[in-house]
This record gives sequence, structure tokens and C-alpha cells, in this order.
Amino acid sequence: MPSDGDVAFLSFGLRAPGTLRCVNIRLPECSFHSEMSDCATGRCLGSARYYGNAFAGELTIPTDTFSSLNSLFVKLERRSWFFDEVGWLEIPPTARPNWITAVGRKLVERPVTS
Repeated sequence: MPSDGDVAFLSFGLRAPGTLRCVNIRLPECSFHSEMSDCATGRCLGSARYYGNAFAGELTIPTDTFSSLNSLFVKLERRSWFFDEVGWLEIPPTARPNWITAVGRKLVERPVTS
């Protein structure tokens, strides 16, 4: 949970089939690299890049943080009284079904070749 004045970006999705992951990223007030941490363990998962200011910006995370085969749920968490300002937003999967090939018992993404 962020402290007063802090803003955290929370994301929840699947890392691999059946493996849930929740990531916490503290957002700075200006462009910066920010540490990503696992919400369950607190372990550092790498860094994200924030471009922007305190009012608007773009957050970039490594592509292998979550599976592109499933939806991702995100929210901004700010300390304010007791209510949830926005709730969770769903981002649809980015992989198209014809990109997925079953190899043995694992699913892997493969780009479509013409």
C-alpha cells in the first residue's frame, strides 16, 4: 500500500498457464526507472520505465512479466480516505490465437510467417 502522496501501479495477470502474478510499481513524479516487485513476496522482478510527470505518462514493463495470452488487470492505487477511486481496468490479451502452437505440454508463442 502506498504511503501518503505515493502512487502505485498494480497489475495482476498470469505469468504462465495457471501461475498468477501481481506486480507493484511505485510511480515517480517525473520520468524515471522504477523497480517492479512481486506483491506476494516483495521480491524485485526487474525495472519498469516511466515517461511523464505527476499528471500523465506512459509506463513500460518488460514483455516477459506477464503472459500475452491472457488479460491483464491494472489499477492506480493512491492513498485517499477509504474508497477505491477507479477500480481495476482490463487490458485484453495481445497474442492472436493463431500465434500459439502446442509444443509437447508447453504453450509457446510463435509469430505467423507468410
